[in-house]
Amino acid sequence: MDGAELVLPDDTLPCKSVLNPEQQTKALTPEKVHVLYDYKLQLTFKHKLPSLNVVVTNIGDKDHTVIYESHGDAFKIYIRVFNDKEISQRLSTLTNNIQNKNKLSEIEVLDFAYILLFAQENKAKEYTKQIVELFGKVKNLETNLQLEIHYVLKKLIRLHFRDDEEKTKELLTMITKAIHPELLDELPTLKKAIEKEEIRTKQLNNAIDELNDTRNKLKIAEKEIARLKKILKENNIEVD
Repeated sequence: MDGAELVLPDDTLPCKSVLNPEQQTKALTPEKVHVLYDYKLQLTFKHKLPSLNVVVTNIGDKDHTVIYESHGDAFKIYIRVFNDKEISQRLSTLTNNIQNKNKLSEIEVLDFAYILLFAQENKAKEYTKQIVELFGKVKNLETNLQLEIHYVLKKLIRLHFRDDEEKTKELLTMITKAIHPELLDELPTLKKAIEKEEIRTKQLNNAIDELNDTRNKLKIAEKEIARLKKILKENNIEVD
C-alpha cells in the first residue's frame, strides 16, 4: 500500500495529483508526521503536482482530516478509517460474491488483504480463518494478482497466528493448495525424496568425518615416526 500513485480529477479532487497512501495500525508519532511531510515535498518537487497524504488506519470511528505542523509549515493528512464495522461489511460482501460465483473486481480482491491488515487484535484470528477459506473458493483470479494476495496472506497468517505454529502451518497449506493444488498432490513423493536426500547427506557427512579423522591420525603417526627417527639418529642407530 505504501507507494505513491498518480490520480486524475474527480468529484473529490479538483486537479491531477499525486496520492501518497500510508498504512498505519498505530497512532502517528511526531517523527512519522515529519516523514510524511518530507514525502509530500519530494513528490511535489518531482512531479510538479499537488501531493496528498492519506493515512489508512483502523484507529478511530470515521474518516477525517487533520492539520499537522512540520518544519514550520502546516499541511493536511486525510485519515481513512478502516474500522471493524467496515471490515464486517466488506467481509460479508466478499463472502456473498464468492458464494454466488460473481466475478470480483480488483478492489474486492484487495479486501482479502485489507480485512486482515486492519483487523482488531481480538478478531484477527477468526477473520483470518474466514478469509483463508474464502480464498480457497474464489475462482478465475488474474494470476499475478492471485500470487500477490497469496504472498500478503502468508505474512498476515504468520502475524496473527504467531503463537500457534500448528494452525499457521494448516492455514498456509490451505492458501497454497488454492493456487498450487498439484504441489500438494506431489507432497508425499517430495517428502520421501527429501528424506532420502537427507539420509544421503548424513551418510556423506559421516564419510567426510571419518576421512578427516583418518587424516588426523596419519598426521599424528607421521609426527611420531619423525620423532622416533630423530631419537634413533641421535643414538647412531641406523634405520631404513
